[in-house]
Formats: sequence, C-alpha cells, structure tokens
Amino acid sequence: MFMLATRGIDLRYAARVATLAIRYLPAAKLSLVLAIPPGQATAAWPPSGIAFAALLIWGASIFPGIWLGAALANYAVNGSAALAAKIATGNTLEGVCAAWLAARMLGRGLEFREPETVFMLAAIAAVSSVVSATVGACAMRLCSAASSEPFFANWS
Repeated sequence: MFMLATRGIDLRYAARVATLAIRYLPAAKLSLVLAIPPGQATAAWPPSGIAFAALLIWGASIFPGIWLGAALANYAVNGSAALAAKIATGNTLEGVCAAWLAARMLGRGLEFREPETVFMLAAIAAVSSVVSATVGACAMRLCSAASSEPFFANWS
C-alpha cells in the first residue's frame, strides 16, 4: 500500500473510506425519505447492501466509511449528533455482522450455485438487521427521539 512517508497516511485506504461514505450517504438519505415518522425507522435500508459489499471486498477495516455515511445521513434527518452517532454505530455493526457471518458460514467465494446459499444469505441478512434495529431503537429511546412511541413498533 502506498504510504505518505511524512505522516504515515495510507492514501488508498482514506480514498476507499471517503468513497464508501460518499456512496452510502445519498442511498441513506434517499432511504430516509421513506422512513416512518419521526423519520428514522425504515422498513428497508438499501445502504446495508452497499455496506455488506464494501466489507466483503475491502474487509472490516473499511467500517469508518459506513459509519461516516450513516452518521451524516441521520444527522441530516434529526439534527442530533449524539443520536446520529448511535444510529450510525448500529448501521455499521449490522454490516460488520453480516460480512463476518457470510465469510464464516458461506466462505469468501459467495457463489450462488445452490439454493441453500441464497437462503443462508437471506438468514444472515435477517439476523444482522436485528443488530441495527436494536441499536437504533435503543438509541432513539435513550435520546428521547421516540419516547412517545412503543419501543417494539420502532424496533420492528
């Protein structure tokens, strides 16, 4: 990897993180347009696919790009840096969890030659989305963004 000698900055890594954040952010903002009021819980979160693919291709060290894109998107919706950071952490953990489970259970190839692989990937997506939903719903409750709504409704 190319390292800037004077400061030890890996320019390729920084470019990948920035690229991921730049790709994640508009997808997240578009997804939040479809959010259930007050504007943070969505039934579908396509940026998870972007995060999953990036983590499989570049490895877990790329997670700051996911976090940054998610934090900026959530901050744009709610204006709370604390809440945006907590929700972004859940989004990031979801992707990391999905990539780890896929690598562990399906291997690195991820070839869809057998129906079982597709079903396993769907199960991995379901399990990992619970991570993001749990962290997000708890964050909203802790930051009083969803104090009047039932926790389970936000979580589901």
